[in-house]
Amino acid sequence: MQKSPKPNDPIAMRLLRTVCPPSLLVKLRPAYLTREVVNRKSRREQSMGALSALVNSGDFVADLGASIGVFALEFSELVGSAGKVFSFEPIAGNFKILEGVVRKAKLANVKLYHAAVGANAGRREMVIPKAEGFSGFYTAHFVRENDEGNIEDHETVETFTLDDLWRNSAIPRLDFIKADVAGAELEVITGAKSLITKTLPGLLIGVSRRTGEHTFDALKQLGYRAFLYTDRLTETEHYLFENTYHYFFLHPDTKCWQRAVSHGLFDASPVAKNA
Repeated sequence: MQKSPKPNDPIAMRLLRTVCPPSLLVKLRPAYLTREVVNRKSRREQSMGALSALVNSGDFVADLGASIGVFALEFSELVGSAGKVFSFEPIAGNFKILEGVVRKAKLANVKLYHAAVGANAGRREMVIPKAEGFSGFYTAHFVRENDEGNIEDHETVETFTLDDLWRNSAIPRLDFIKADVAGAELEVITGAKSLITKTLPGLLIGVSRRTGEHTFDALKQLGYRAFLYTDRLTETEHYLFENTYHYFFLHPDTKCWQRAVSHGLFDASPVAKNA
């Protein structure tokens, strides 16, 4: 099973923290992590092992919560020159690294949005939690009632919905959506319901404990089935909150499902029925 995500905080960066003042670390972080991502030294999520089967050349992909660009780099290679990757990252510190990765790796098929994705377009306040090192950058989220007293910083960010971008042809279509949005999963689904219902893209979603079963229920209503990935896709009927995070949601009537079949990705074992 897939463990909950840990911050991308390499050993070298931890060592630097012991000898460098915080102000200098903030300046070093973008150059250091840009190089790590471009040189493929950053930690890979286990779920990425399934992407080469599910995402093909020519696909259009949304990378929501792109962070420092690890998935953007992966998707860029998979979709090739005929495809397109739309990467959204609202937090300025992360976006600077993402821009550097796209520039240095020459990812001509990646379009960047310094913005969040949610249920409604407009402007929203996001918070960066207080956390060891830079780990708060990876758990930044829309403001919540219980955030007071545990905040490192605030940022007001532009917010889009995928439905609006699709209707306006800014995003002509989507074959696959990856969403790692720190608890805003239901907002993303709500703001993309028309697009998802019409085009049935493959989905890779970081499902948080606070939205767990609600996210599953919303996608079940649209005909999706949920899977965990180790070396194969194992179906699960429920959100398994103790030690899992990234889930694939696939619809049986799609090319993404057929790709999984043709690559032998589905585990034949019984569906996991208990949370």
